[in-house]
Amino acid sequence: MASFAAHWTLEQEHLARMRFALLGFDEETTPLLQAILASPQHSLTAVAAVGPAWTSTYPRFPGQHLTWEELLVESDIDAVLVGASFLPEADLCLPQLAASGKPMLIAHPACEAIEALHLDMIQADVRAPLIPFSPGALHPAIARLRDLCQAPDSPLGNVDQIVFERGVPFPGERKESERPADRILRQLTCDALLVHQVIGEIERVSAMGDATSLANLQVTMESPPRLARWSTLPLVKGAVLRLIGSAGSAELRMQNDPSEWELSINSQPAEQFPCYVEPIATLQHFEECVAAAADPASWGKNAWPPLSWSEACVALEVAETTRDSLRRGKAIPMRRHRPSEQDTFKGIMAAGGCGFLMLTLALFMLAMLIDGFHPPFRDHLLWRLWPAYVLAPLLVFLLLQSLQFVFVSPGGENQAIQANLDESPASDK
Repeated sequence: MASFAAHWTLEQEHLARMRFALLGFDEETTPLLQAILASPQHSLTAVAAVGPAWTSTYPRFPGQHLTWEELLVESDIDAVLVGASFLPEADLCLPQLAASGKPMLIAHPACEAIEALHLDMIQADVRAPLIPFSPGALHPAIARLRDLCQAPDSPLGNVDQIVFERGVPFPGERKESERPADRILRQLTCDALLVHQVIGEIERVSAMGDATSLANLQVTMESPPRLARWSTLPLVKGAVLRLIGSAGSAELRMQNDPSEWELSINSQPAEQFPCYVEPIATLQHFEECVAAAADPASWGKNAWPPLSWSEACVALEVAETTRDSLRRGKAIPMRRHRPSEQDTFKGIMAAGGCGFLMLTLALFMLAMLIDGFHPPFRDHLLWRLWPAYVLAPLLVFLLLQSLQFVFVSPGGENQAIQANLDESPASDK
């Protein structure tokens, strides 16, 4: 922690002090945790679902030991740091924490794609920062590659190919019980976030390899007119990300320590980044996102654009679509827009409408069949009203359509915050 303390400068004193809670303790969150403990302006006030590893590592922790339910109502917590593998209740815990309005810094990947989309919809209403933490996502070399790839006057010319070669074994393998295929998908999810930042919107994904073990997996991500190819290299440490353009190429060599990354453009001497300290850069970025949520005008126009949860959703969907592509043997298109509450409501109503129509038809046929046998109660008043019983499900279904007007989403009050963040270059990808 002494090395982290040396990197905290007086320039950061203008940022608000934050009291963090830790939800889950694993290898991914350890550097961030150490940076928080070394920070002169932040503090760790509570932990939850940390397991026995926390007790053995920090036996004299003076803060509170809470359950994740208690984090929802704890007033002495300004933000929550979430580990990627904290507990199997992520699908229950994360949505409730997001709905509580507490800013969260979440190790990526933390959940399945469908759960991430649910969180994205909650964030759109609550407008509390929900920021993914993924190795290298805020690295200045990635920002440089993005500019080289997308700038019209790039020294590389028109970049149409991106090659991402990831060495095996992967960095940070945290679970001995984790299957090799799950490790590959987890690493692909992290790398897909970097690819998305460099090339912009990913429209289609295709994959080749063994659908069960994911051995020799090769994934192609299409962002017309660009193609990004991701593959694994056995017995190689780190990774290499190459941009190939009509007038030159760029190569980023990524070691496990981001401060040791090297960027070479058109065979020039490699640029190094010894001053980059990822945990501190991540916390500073998180602080700025929290400040921007409270005051949209505070976001610096020349700063690295906000790393949004929507980008994490795209990366998670790439990993999920890779599985589908291997199973179906063809390229699979990505979703072109984030599902909204209206989209979800329409989908539920469409499925419910089919169900009500089938139920109405079944009741009609049953009533006609019974009536054809001339039962003794055929002339009874309650039986003679059977057409009303058949129409009742349709009436209920039509009444349900009005629910979207009764329960109005509160998210519209804070449209200015999202509009300000959408003006950043990240939204133009």
